[in-house]
Amino acid sequence: MIDLSDPLAVLSLTAVISGVGVLITGFEWIAIHKEYRNPGLYSWEVRRIRGGFALTGFGRELCERLYQYPNVLILPVLQILGACIIFLSWKNRVPMSIGCGIAGIGCIAFSLRGSSGYTGADQFLKINLVAVALALASESASLWWIALIFIVCQLLVAYTTPGILRLGRRSWYDGTALRRILRQRTYGAYWIWILVARWPIVAKVLSVSIVLFECGFLLSILLPHPVLEIFLICGLVFHAFNAIVMGLNTFFWAFVGAYPAVLSVGSIVERMLY
Repeated sequence: MIDLSDPLAVLSLTAVISGVGVLITGFEWIAIHKEYRNPGLYSWEVRRIRGGFALTGFGRELCERLYQYPNVLILPVLQILGACIIFLSWKNRVPMSIGCGIAGIGCIAFSLRGSSGYTGADQFLKINLVAVALALASESASLWWIALIFIVCQLLVAYTTPGILRLGRRSWYDGTALRRILRQRTYGAYWIWILVARWPIVAKVLSVSIVLFECGFLLSILLPHPVLEIFLICGLVFHAFNAIVMGLNTFFWAFVGAYPAVLSVGSIVERMLY
């Protein structure tokens, strides 16, 4: 168990968990490296048009050199390198900051090449990595706490926003929206589709549970610590389900990576309220 009152330890744990997601993403991009060749779907000839680049001078020349195959493979390698540095730098402030910075730069530069394949989880990872890198670049514990609070606020917004949007959609109360998602080849699995098609009540219960969980996350920071832990375990199950059934593997590491910050900030709120 880590000391939740130690912001360096909490930021380190956040970075390590997020680093797993970065590592997976890096290897996934390398696994499809042939798609970066012309005229592949992820080739620079295609991405240049999709990205709407209008750079001139040095910026244009840099993009032309960096984003062409095989040079572009440097970016997922940077992600993997940054993740490895993170894993080897537990509670070691400077190397941890460098590792997060390298991984963050690799992720950001790669996403600028084109938006395809980058989801909310990837954006969440980039923001977390940059926040940790900037915070640990300083020796100020106050700045470390500010970074933790920022990560918590970002997580609250990320959960609550889709939850509130789904509140006004009847399809999320009767389960039809979830059934439509699960019947897709991209985000579904045959066995779970058969389950919800045969027993619609399962889809209805799951849909309502998702909406309640996402909307309720806004108030989670106010919960007593034992209740907060149970609530976050529900989040773990939710993201594990998404990873197994829908293939959203990086969502697990991106969002769960912020859970230590929630526990840490939540412990402070608990002492203030109870």
